[in-house]
Amino acid sequence: MKKYKLLIVTVTYKPDKKELTLFLNSYHRYNDLGDKAKLIIVDNSPQNSWEWRTFIQKYHDIDFISNPSNPGFGASNNIGFARYESDYVLFINNDVEFIEPLFTSLLKEFDKDTSIGCIGIHQKGGAPSFFLKMTAPEGAKVDEFNQETHFISGAFMLFRSDLFVEIGMFDPNLFMYFEEFDLSERLLLKGYKTVFLDKYHFLHKAGHRTKQNEFAAQKGSDSFCYICKKYELDYKAKNDAYIKRMLKMIIYNLLFLNIKEVLKIRRIICYRKKVIKENFEL
Repeated sequence: MKKYKLLIVTVTYKPDKKELTLFLNSYHRYNDLGDKAKLIIVDNSPQNSWEWRTFIQKYHDIDFISNPSNPGFGASNNIGFARYESDYVLFINNDVEFIEPLFTSLLKEFDKDTSIGCIGIHQKGGAPSFFLKMTAPEGAKVDEFNQETHFISGAFMLFRSDLFVEIGMFDPNLFMYFEEFDLSERLLLKGYKTVFLDKYHFLHKAGHRTKQNEFAAQKGSDSFCYICKKYELDYKAKNDAYIKRMLKMIIYNLLFLNIKEVLKIRRIICYRKKVIKENFEL
């Protein structure tokens, strides 16, 4: 099996071709490792849902894996990672753009401290670069990164490959959501660091979302219950905050008479209550 200095793995599902083109073009422009890096696209789209074969013909140096079914975000990243051996692996969203050469400099950061297991960097464009953990104490703020109370965004997670394997890779039981928190906790348990380096940047455009993806929301509720059980977390306060956010979205959509969206959010809340009851209140 061929070995690369760096694997870059991204997972797609019915991708926006314009966004994907911007991502791929920026990768080719700013890849400062040349053929020592390999980009792998793992696609979970329904078969024949987009003309990927035609689309990727001009990208001969990129590997494309078309999954026959959708095993979830984490499991798909594991599939891409297993394609080749590597020293490092970057898991990245494909709605982002590289805006500067990063790879050589970031890999040197690992040499400065062998206890570093994962690196995150600054996101330009409005998306948060890191988030509060579910285990963060009450009153904790999202201002200065601390690996004890924060986890980096899953839009850009750079790992030492051997440590990624050592901590067990992505948990395939998490179809989507909470993967970053889970990985950061397992790194900590093994004694490795997650670091946030603000001096490096990439672009991740993010807007205010007023519409919910019902399938994603349901999978998120499943993952919420799983992660609470896995780490023996108090689900009640976190779930109450989630329900309050969803109720605010109902009010927002009622103001604009968006009844279809209101009914969708109501179904999402009902599903959340159902899985909470099944997992914790039987």
